[in-house]
Amino acid sequence: ETSEKLAEKIKQLRFKIGDKVQCKTGLDKDAWSTGEVVEFMYRDDSMPPGVLAPYQVELDDGSLIYVPEDAEDIVRAVV
Repeated sequence: ETSEKLAEKIKQLRFKIGDKVQCKTGLDKDAWSTGEVVEFMYRDDSMPPGVLAPYQVELDDGSLIYVPEDAEDIVRAVV
């Protein structure tokens, strides 16, 4: 993608770098983990070509995960 398209996608995201969020990390309804947004438009080699995750999050336990979609049932603000 062009840098302009990426910049536009980033502007549409709900969270910013440094925001504290809760991420769905399991199938149980209470399986949420707290962390901090550390990167936008994350990509790693295990993803299909052209796929970007809107966020990479460092969880409070120090592990890094990516959020596959900017949706309230997957990632939400810490309240």
